[in-house]
Amino acid sequence: DAQGNLVKVGGHVSLFNNTFTPGTDGEFRLINGNAQNITTNNNTLYHFTMMKSANSATLLSNLTISNTLTLTSGIINTNAFRVICLSTDAADITGHNILSYINGNLRKYFANNSSTYAFPMGTSSAYRLAELKNNSLAGITYLDVKFITPFTNTGSINTTICQDFGTPYDVICPEGIWQIDPDLAP
Repeated sequence: DAQGNLVKVGGHVSLFNNTFTPGTDGEFRLINGNAQNITTNNNTLYHFTMMKSANSATLLSNLTISNTLTLTSGIINTNAFRVICLSTDAADITGHNILSYINGNLRKYFANNSSTYAFPMGTSSAYRLAELKNNSLAGITYLDVKFITPFTNTGSINTTICQDFGTPYDVICPEGIWQIDPDLAP
C-alpha cells in the first residue's frame, strides 16, 4: 500500500493490481546500486523518485506517474516503453541532472499556460535537456519526447523555413536531435 507512505525498493519491481494499492499520495523510490527492472502492469504511481547510488533502471512496461517525477540519481532506460507523466504542471518533473534523466521515451501531459516544460532526455552516456516555453499553446493534450542519436542528414536544410525566432539553421548537430510530437496539431 503506497497511500501516504514512502516505499523504497532496492531490487526489481513488479506491481500487481491484486496486491499493490498506489494511492493518491505517497512516494515510490528506487534505491540501491544494482540494475533494476520495472514492471508496473498498468498501475499508476503518485510520486516516483530515482535515487540510485549506481546503475540504471529498465522499463519492462510503461511507467505512469500521476503527480511528480523526481530524478536525483540513476537513468531510466525505457526501451520500447515510455515514462508517462500525467500531471500538466511543468514543475512536476524535478531534480534532473547529468546523473539522472530518461534514456528513451517520455510522454508529458500539457496545459494551456506560460510555463517552461523540461524534458530531461539523453542517451546511455549523455544528458540532453530540452526545454519548451509554452506561450499558451492550445489544442494538445500531451507531448511525446525522445532524443534521437546519432542524427544523420543526407540532404540540405532549407534556411528559409528552418528558423528559430528569425535565426536560420544551416546545420544540425550529428550528435542527435530531440523529437517532440504533440498528440494533435495545435
